[in-house]
Order: sequence, then structure tokens, then C-alpha cells
Amino acid sequence: MASDDKQHVHHIQDLLYIIHTLERDSQDANVDQRLKEEAALGLLALSGSSEGHELMSSQVDVLAALSQARKGTGNVAKAAWDILVNLSAGTSQGECDCEIFLKFVDLNGVVKELKDRHEFSDKASAVLSNLSRNERGCALVLDAFMRSTDLGDNAPSGNEVQQGKGANLKWLVDLLCLANSPHCSSLASPVSTQPPLPLLGAIFGNLTQNPEARQALLNDDGLLLLRLLPFLSYQKCSSLRLGIISAVRNLCFEHSRHSLLLSNELDLLPRLLLPLAGPDEFTEEENEGLPLDLQFSS
Repeated sequence: MASDDKQHVHHIQDLLYIIHTLERDSQDANVDQRLKEEAALGLLALSGSSEGHELMSSQVDVLAALSQARKGTGNVAKAAWDILVNLSAGTSQGECDCEIFLKFVDLNGVVKELKDRHEFSDKASAVLSNLSRNERGCALVLDAFMRSTDLGDNAPSGNEVQQGKGANLKWLVDLLCLANSPHCSSLASPVSTQPPLPLLGAIFGNLTQNPEARQALLNDDGLLLLRLLPFLSYQKCSSLRLGIISAVRNLCFEHSRHSLLLSNELDLLPRLLLPLAGPDEFTEEENEGLPLDLQFSS
């Protein structure tokens, strides 16, 4: 290891020491908290540099400490989440081993943070979006969604998972509708006053790389997919809309389900064709040749 790298490692370890070993019963707890916050911000700055990012990703004690620190509240926890977002971005670019990252970062806890809409649910969605970009990370995140005991009473048992892995994506669809479309009539939950989670779109786009996730959305005559389709024209957030468009694109690779995708019940084809319509004027005969939903009235 080069001398500069050793200095960075020692610096990182010193900052971690400050965060985790200051006495809680200090005579001035406010000073302790300020020191912890400064140390956390120092680690955050390091995670934003290429050198610091690489070093922190390879230090398992750093990952374990961050996983513990993000469970708190306030500025230290916020910085820990931001660092995890930065480091998880490297898993999709080959800069950080996804399995090492997940070995020391509690993925089930990250999923629970998102599902329960806790204080840092937006950060959790960013971590999950980053992790699920590549094939291996996508499989691990999907597995966490399906198997985690933190998903609550509706978590599938082992046998249910084996029979139809993916049945529990419903909670993720529920969350998407609740967070971004409070008037969704299929939800019994009260309207949320929390900010939207636009990266849920990217998560769906990433998860549908996996055949099991695609099947989950297409099971039961595509009822879950039907609830996602309004977001194809969602104007409040382009990133959310693009994520759902990506998911629908991936679903089209399920050739055996094309009859479902083209069914009148889903009514997907007009949603895909309408954005392609230009300013051209059509004759009455041409208009009558269009699908019914695309015809204009005279």
C-alpha cells in the first residue's frame, strides 16, 4: 500500500474512532455530538473523492461502522446514509465488490428503512437503486425484498418463495403509489405527507432485469403492472417516469407474455404509441384506421 493510501486509512480510522468511542456521559455532550458530526462530514467528503471512495469501499470496518451509524438520527446518521449512497454507487461501476458491501451493510435494514418510510427512506431508495443496477446486485436486492423478515406479516415463507418468488413485490408497488400518487384508489392507507420517492422508478427498472421480477409483475393477469402504467405519463417527476418506462421495456422481453401485454385489460399499446404521435394531420380514413383510443373526434 502506498504511503498516501496509508495516511488516508489512518485518517479514516481516526474519524471512525471519534464517532464511535466518545463517551456518552461526557461532561459536555454537545461537544461530543459536534465532534461526531464533524468526523462524519469528514468521512462524507472522503467518500466523494475517487481515492477516498476506493479506500473506504475496501475497509470492512468502515462499512460495518457506517451500517451501525445509519441506524441513529440527526446529522451523523444522515452523513452515514449519504456515505453509503456514495459507496453503493461504486458497486455498479466495478469499483466496489457488491457482495463485500452487502456482507457488512445490513441490506434487510435498508429495505425496512424504505418500506416503513422512516426518516431516511429516500437515502435507502438511493442505495437500493445503486446496488440493483448490475445483474448480481439486482439478484441480491430482489432476494432481500422477497426473503427479508423485516418485510412484516406479509413476508412469504420459504415454501412460498420457492413456489413463486416475487409475490411480495406488491408492497413495493403500494409504496410507489402512496409516495407519488396519493389519490390512488386501490390504497387503503392514508395520504402520505412525506416527499415522493422518485428513485422507486429506477428500482423497478433495475429489478426487471431479472426474470423473476418480471414474472412477479405479470402474474395475476398483470394486476401489479396495471397499477404502474399511469406512471408512464407521470409529469411531476421525469426520473420516476423514465424508471417505469424502463421497467415496461424490460417486461417486453417476456415473449411468452406478449398476449397479456397486448390485452385490452392492460391497454398498454395506446400508452406506448401515443407519445410517438407527431403533429401530423390525418384524413378521416387514416383516423379510422388507428386503434380506437388513438382516434381523434371530429
